[in-house]
Amino acid sequence: MEMTTLEMEDGAVTALDEAECTQSSSISSKEATVDKEKDLENGDDSHDTNEKLGWILIAFLLVCDIIGSGVLSMPNAAATLGWFPFFFVNTVCVIIACCSGYLLWKLRQALRQTADVHSYPQAMKVIFGDKARMYANANVYPVLFLYVAAFCYTQGSSWYEIFKDESSLPLNFWLLVAGLVSILVIQYRSFEQMALVSTISLVLIMIPIFISFAVIAEQVTDTVNYPVGPRVLFGSAPFDESIVATMDIVYSYSGAVVFFEIMSNMLEVKHFMRALVVSQGSSYVVYCMTGGVVYGLAGDAVWLVSPYIGSLKPGSGKTVAEVMVIMHVALGVIVFANVLIQGVQKWLEPFVKRLIHGKLEDGKRHPVARLTDSSWTARGWWFLWSSSTVLLATLLNIVIPSFQVLLGLIASLISSQTTMIWPGVLDLGHNSIRKKFRKQHILAITLIVLGSAILVLGLYGNVTNIIKGD
Repeated sequence: MEMTTLEMEDGAVTALDEAECTQSSSISSKEATVDKEKDLENGDDSHDTNEKLGWILIAFLLVCDIIGSGVLSMPNAAATLGWFPFFFVNTVCVIIACCSGYLLWKLRQALRQTADVHSYPQAMKVIFGDKARMYANANVYPVLFLYVAAFCYTQGSSWYEIFKDESSLPLNFWLLVAGLVSILVIQYRSFEQMALVSTISLVLIMIPIFISFAVIAEQVTDTVNYPVGPRVLFGSAPFDESIVATMDIVYSYSGAVVFFEIMSNMLEVKHFMRALVVSQGSSYVVYCMTGGVVYGLAGDAVWLVSPYIGSLKPGSGKTVAEVMVIMHVALGVIVFANVLIQGVQKWLEPFVKRLIHGKLEDGKRHPVARLTDSSWTARGWWFLWSSSTVLLATLLNIVIPSFQVLLGLIASLISSQTTMIWPGVLDLGHNSIRKKFRKQHILAITLIVLGSAILVLGLYGNVTNIIKGD
């Protein structure tokens, strides 16, 4: 049957897609309008403040979202797994990441007829109702907070490692420094500013990677102090170590938790898949190159540690590489932190303004400053929420010695849901399999099964590490 093409502001959808969207969505066009008006009344003005970035800038933003400090664990993952499993797991992960993004993109495009979905919680509400939105909120924002805490801890511990021989300053001091640096970085709050910062962040991670290649190639010539380990097709590490190495790769491709926010700030959402494939493909190349080159040079060497930059012999090359990695981590926090602080601001700012200024005459909540608002008042509110959030994360890093263990455990439970399980569940909830079976359902079910398996394996790996005391 031939389908009529309807023009939309960011592309074309078919009349069949429009009909299916109207039937399968849990809200009608009228309800979506009311829901949108309620969001605006509640201080959520993201419907009207979306930035319009081209897909190239979005690709840089996505790469920054994906490539964090995980790239530094790739050589150890390769040494543990061996050549074939290392490349195989990376290949499967990049395919899964693209498929998850595809399902979320298709969902957002379909729901544009009835709702402007700009976050995971809102998508859950549209498909499954308010309880599902509450569940999503209880997962999304805690995991974003944990990501921010992890970035701050990695940055602070890296500073400590650099200066511990020359300075008596404790780790807690450097964790506080990392928190203050992160607060300054997060003041770049619009998506356009974040995209530009992301570009700098990518440069800052690529340079030390190439520096490390040169340093390792030189130091392995010293066979006495830096002997080369075995290089095998399949690793022979114990099962639990192999699981941990595999999970290190899997979690390095997480990032779907903020895909809706990123899509909401695109000039043409129809080009999201172009940006996603470019960003995921670039991340895949960087991960495979880093793990493959270092493993090819050093093998499963006894002196190889994770993050592998710490394996470099002392010298100017190692110092420069470590400083640039720290700068990359400091800038890399910007995407997760920005989305997290937007949520904090939307929840708390109207309440605080009401305490200060009283109720508005019309009874509505006080509005939240737009991200594109460059006034000092708007910047002041953003600084309040960003500094409070980051300092809380820093405080937890300092006060709770085992916080990083707890962080890894919780993050593994949640990120497997947001990366694989939720995209599949949302697709099945929107396109009911009882009404009509589609090939897309096979993809959704596959993601749910894989995500559930990874959730269990990730939990096993983290519990094993806790028992061992790693």
